[in-house]
Amino acid sequence: SSSTEATTESSSSEVSGDESSSSEVAGEASSSSEVTETVYGSPRAPEAGEVVISEVYTTSDGADYRFLEFYNASTSDSVTLDDCIVRDGTSGGNKTALDGITIPPNGYYSLGGESAEGVDDTTLTGAVIPYGKSKAIMVVCDNAVIDSVYFTYVSSTKDESTLTDSVKVYVNKSTHLLVSEIENRLTGSAWCNSETSTPSAAAPEDCFATSNSDE
Repeated sequence: SSSTEATTESSSSEVSGDESSSSEVAGEASSSSEVTETVYGSPRAPEAGEVVISEVYTTSDGADYRFLEFYNASTSDSVTLDDCIVRDGTSGGNKTALDGITIPPNGYYSLGGESAEGVDDTTLTGAVIPYGKSKAIMVVCDNAVIDSVYFTYVSSTKDESTLTDSVKVYVNKSTHLLVSEIENRLTGSAWCNSETSTPSAAAPEDCFATSNSDE
């Protein structure tokens, strides 16, 4: 009887040893599968044409529901929008300060009125967004214009055949920049209009079937 007990205890301790070694192997596997994060340098101020307006949403619900989006075209650097504002081109200029915003390389950032949905920030002065009239929207950093796009507001009474190359905005729709066409962003062919809004993300799939100038 005592001999059997000794054998049982011995086997049990061997199994325990096997479990210990297998957990060591699992630990090695776990550490070898760790993901290395890409670390970027300190954010810097944007250069002209590097941070651009990439989406504008206007709605009849009111200025607080409108939003716009920025895109950082740099493939390697995060940019900070300290000392920057977004403003419209009207005399007097509706504007919003952009201090504290950092955008990663090839990243997006959305800014809307206090009732805008799905945006990163709700401090935008909604009157910056065209509604009822056409106007430019500009990003200005340290008194230098980083981006400026003139948006043509399209109403039911406007003859769209005269607006072929315009960047058009429609009420209750988003106007999206196709970032592959970023160099041509001052013309309608680089943009599309969609009932789908995608704040802080790339343009929706339906945008790639048609451009703003085709509508």
